[in-house]
Amino acid sequence: MVAMHALHAREEQMSEMSEITSVRSDNPSRNEDIYEWIESMPLSRSAKNVARDFSDAVLMSEILKFYYPHLVSSHNYIPANSIQNKKDNWNTLNRKVLSKIDIRLSPELIDQLAHSQPGAIEKLLQDFRDKQLSVSIKENEIPEVTDKPEEIDDRPKTRDIPQRRNIFQRFFGSIYRAVTFIFGMLLLVICFWRWFSRKSNTETIEIQPISQDENEGSVRNY
Repeated sequence: MVAMHALHAREEQMSEMSEITSVRSDNPSRNEDIYEWIESMPLSRSAKNVARDFSDAVLMSEILKFYYPHLVSSHNYIPANSIQNKKDNWNTLNRKVLSKIDIRLSPELIDQLAHSQPGAIEKLLQDFRDKQLSVSIKENEIPEVTDKPEEIDDRPKTRDIPQRRNIFQRFFGSIYRAVTFIFGMLLLVICFWRWFSRKSNTETIEIQPISQDENEGSVRNY
């Protein structure tokens, strides 16, 4: 029984080694670049067998978190052994992260990744790395400088003229209303002042009636 178990383990190890060999033989130079790039990343565990170690999407989420820390929540991706749990991790990563950076995984590719199919994760990693390289190149591009100077159009724009007229009209209209208001208030103050001054004069001037005795005395003297 122990011998059969050891033989089975040996066969699995040999199959894994053959899978790695077949993957690297498809495009050795590009795959070697991918493997070196993975080794340079700060991952929680080393990827000895890339197809198997990336099958639960945990290491892929760590790579994405390195480039997009605001998109990836590490607690959403738990190491898994069952195929269904691996697919759940990949579906979550596809929906919450990859789709937002214009990378979309088909159900067939997710199934291949969960089943550790050789070449599937290498293709995804290569596409992602190419995308990052293209983004960095665009960010470092220097705009081309032409010797021909740009032509400056000194002509006034026709659509700006009505706007300027409206501004002037509102400005002078506000000044006119302010002057009219002040002038009206001055006239009102003058009218009230003249009315109060007349009233005060009529109240101070009083006619004293002549008494009958004073009248008779003036007649006698005459």
